[in-house]
Amino acid sequence: NEYLIPKSDVYILFFYYFCAIIRNYGFMKRLLLFSCLFFLPLISWAKTLNLPTQVIGNTEFFVYSVQKKDNIYSVSTKLKVSKDDILKYNPHAADGIKPGDKLFFPVNDFTDEEASNNNVVSPATFTHTVGKGESLYGISKLYNVSIDDIVSLNPHARDGVRQGDVLEIPQMKVESVSINETPTPSSSIIFHTIKKGDTLYNVANKYSTSIERILELNPGISAQNFKLNEVIRIEPNSMTEEAPEPTVARFYTYRVSSNSETFYSIAKAHNISEKQLVDANPDVKVLKKGVYLYIPEIENSVAESEVVTDVVTEVDSVAVVEEPATSIDVALILPFMLNENPVKKQAQLYTEFYKGFLMAVDSVKYKVDKPLNIYAFDSYDSVDSIKSILSNPVMKEMELIFAPDDVRQLEVVSDFGKENGIKVVNTFIIKNEMYSENAELMQMNIPHTLMYSKVVEEIKELFGNRHFIFIGMEGDEANDKELVKELSHSLDTDTVTVRLESSLTTEILDNYIKPEYNYVIVPTNSNRKTLSKINVALKRYKAEHPECDFVLMGYPEWITMQNDYKDTFHAIDTYIYSRFYADTESLDYRLFEYHFKKWYGSSLLNAAPVFGILGFDSGMFILSNLIMNGNKFPSSMERYEGIQNDWEMERVSNWGGYINKAVYFIHFDTTGAVKIIRK
Repeated sequence: NEYLIPKSDVYILFFYYFCAIIRNYGFMKRLLLFSCLFFLPLISWAKTLNLPTQVIGNTEFFVYSVQKKDNIYSVSTKLKVSKDDILKYNPHAADGIKPGDKLFFPVNDFTDEEASNNNVVSPATFTHTVGKGESLYGISKLYNVSIDDIVSLNPHARDGVRQGDVLEIPQMKVESVSINETPTPSSSIIFHTIKKGDTLYNVANKYSTSIERILELNPGISAQNFKLNEVIRIEPNSMTEEAPEPTVARFYTYRVSSNSETFYSIAKAHNISEKQLVDANPDVKVLKKGVYLYIPEIENSVAESEVVTDVVTEVDSVAVVEEPATSIDVALILPFMLNENPVKKQAQLYTEFYKGFLMAVDSVKYKVDKPLNIYAFDSYDSVDSIKSILSNPVMKEMELIFAPDDVRQLEVVSDFGKENGIKVVNTFIIKNEMYSENAELMQMNIPHTLMYSKVVEEIKELFGNRHFIFIGMEGDEANDKELVKELSHSLDTDTVTVRLESSLTTEILDNYIKPEYNYVIVPTNSNRKTLSKINVALKRYKAEHPECDFVLMGYPEWITMQNDYKDTFHAIDTYIYSRFYADTESLDYRLFEYHFKKWYGSSLLNAAPVFGILGFDSGMFILSNLIMNGNKFPSSMERYEGIQNDWEMERVSNWGGYINKAVYFIHFDTTGAVKIIRK
């Protein structure tokens, strides 16, 4: 077995054994006994590793814990596993191992007598570097593993993770993803962490797949955007049988024009494969400005007499440019409910959204020199109505579709966009995770987990040296318990929790607030009931004890209550985090309100958010990006600061869709001013 004992060593042992039998027949019995004692364990080792096993996800592994003074060589000797196989199944070990690290060996691969040589073996784990605002929950959803599976490999993560932490993630194979092609039934998707020296070309070779397939599975990467430590999806062993190599008719020379060029970009520009370019230039290991390359000119069928291999002429690089679209086509599928009479408030709101969107169209039309076509469809309230709309041939011509606010309908539109390469915008549904698997889906509302992480980070930055008082009603379960839990866990200062049987009183506050300290008061519930039971006492205490410094930390729901509590917010010195905020006193708001009324002869509807402004802000951001990029949006987009909404869109992963990372902090200070902190 190649994992255990080199064949040459086995042959030597048998040779000595044979010689001993010939020279000393009387010694044979003892030698035979010794052989049994020596070789039987080898036979056992050839079947299995003598290590504890652990099931992670749906795979069983032999697990070895690295000991003091261990290194790759000593572990290889101890386990009788080759160094290459240690690194094959544990690529993270290439950077060295230390006591406490774990090495994983799939049981199936180490119990088979003979491993298959036809297929690439997938690593048992891969690494993920925690990004800003990421949580264990979000990471587990990203890779379709459980939090327990992650913690089992990373015990230090049990109490949470921080930006920059490196986690070992168990490899969970998932079904193949079909992107404009039908994959084989046996194919599956794995994850690979980009290491130093990795290129699209050598990663494709390593996993016996194609560069094209890697790019299809990971719209967020390119040859120029292949970043160290990022994770990509791979479909191993998906290289289809290729047709015979085309004939090389002649070679040209090409001078590399900048340090940003790669073998892949140059090959694509000259309509050849990266392999053909690399094979033609075996001595060129590093590309930099000024280096000359041989460019093979490929012909599908060339007569032997026409083949010329020694003609060398310098030519300029030729970029392959797609035919530009003749128009920009955008569809909005919204619940206008035109079949209902009287019209419901919901339908009025979405009609106002559409009106605001048309005002954005008017604002950007001067930026584009081609028709900008807007299609509006009534989604009504059924999935069948959506399917009927999408069956219209014109829908496949769209660059982008705004989806309705029904989860079932969104799912149908999302699948349609994924199948046809059309961007789908989810503006209205907050609790949705379809973006994690759909590269075309744009989630315009920041996800809860990311929002909580950013809120906690900002609270610590603003109030890290203050004491925190958490106030809740007895018997009421905190409806924002995840935020409260993350916040209390992250604080380095003193905290106290107050449980109220009825309304808060100044006498109760006297027990907890001291003039020599500064405080942040955080209700554990965001509902109106809790706010109504604490606001009077807080307002009175602030007025009666000017020597005491405290602020109130509030929730997004409070924005919808500001007509009733705005004066109180100012009196208490209140901070509220939110996905949106419309300052009705600002010049931008008043100008929009004026133009809206001038256009449509009616005022904006009273709602939070204001749907007319939501439509305008959404339209300005989306249409501006469409005009600049077509529907091939970059992985990270420049922040748009709107009248009511900010958009800072970024791909959630190299294979996933986009999420908005923008969040507001609205400060109602004691002078009566409203300050907006954008994060």
